Amino acid sequence: MKNAQDKMNRIKKRLGLAFGIVVGVSVSVILNHYLFASPSFYEVMVEAAEEVNKDCPVMLDQETRLDSASVPSENTFMYNYTLVNWVKDSIDVNAFNDTMQPIILESVKTNREMQIYREHKTTMAYSYYDMNGSFLTEIAVTADQYLVKE
Repeated sequence: MKNAQDKMNRIKKRLGLAFGIVVGVSVSVILNHYLFASPSFYEVMVEAAEEVNKDCPVMLDQETRLDSASVPSENTFMYNYTLVNWVKDSIDVNAFNDTMQPIILESVKTNREMQIYREHKTTMAYSYYDMNGSFLTEIAVTADQYLVKE
């Protein structure tokens, strides 16, 4: 149990690094388009996902691999991660969600690089898989969640 909790804590601590890497690439592409062209925001997101995917898969830390990014719908940007040392049966998915949801929400709400997504009221989705490729969970943050005034 303690080993699982330690792993969860390491994942939690390193999520900030993951956001920085992934968001940095996305924002770079998005800003480039806004400065030099005027495609739709959907097209910009598709290109940002393609740019992220050029570097995938990439280990973000000892536990987490970013496998890909995609644009599954008109205004949703999704990141797909693998927890490389975890198997589905050893993870309390509810506890994982309870831990990760507020961290992800706070990052989407406050991260400077996420501003462009907030302006377009984009749903940010994060899918997680275990080391065998089994789906664990998806955490989605919608505009209704991150634009709430407190």
